[in-house]
Amino acid sequence: MTIQLQFDRIPPEVEIGPHRHGRETIVFVASGAIVFEHGDDLERRVEVRAGDVLYEAPSEYHLVRNDGTIDALVLLAAVEKDPGEPGALPRRWDQPGEPVRRRESARLISRPGLHHRVLVEPGDFGTAGAPAGIATSAPSTSSSSSRDGARCGWGRSRRR
Repeated sequence: MTIQLQFDRIPPEVEIGPHRHGRETIVFVASGAIVFEHGDDLERRVEVRAGDVLYEAPSEYHLVRNDGTIDALVLLAAVEKDPGEPGALPRRWDQPGEPVRRRESARLISRPGLHHRVLVEPGDFGTAGAPAGIATSAPSTSSSSSRDGARCGWGRSRRR
């Protein structure tokens, strides 16, 4: 398995797509917000805000747009299976809910001096592409609760 990480800045009024990746992609929005439209006719729409995580299924037709007034900063983790590696065929998101995990609903682990939010648990999104989970960490001060996402980090949690 190969994981490609890419940090992107999406300025206001910029649209990327529509397109397909052909690989699983996990998107962490570090600041700002993006609109994710997907489906055959781009009929499904969800806003993904700072601190949220979005899953893009390999065969999902989609576009990403910044409708906000500030740059959206996003970290993408694209997962590609090695040639010959067994695994499921590329799939689309056909679940009733949207492929987003919200910062507010993350499991919170507090330790002295640190808040750790587990945004994506192993096996979330029904795929092997996010097997280890995704978490953000911030100092446990009053400034770490800001909604701009500026204090968020990217990390991998241990497998269970």
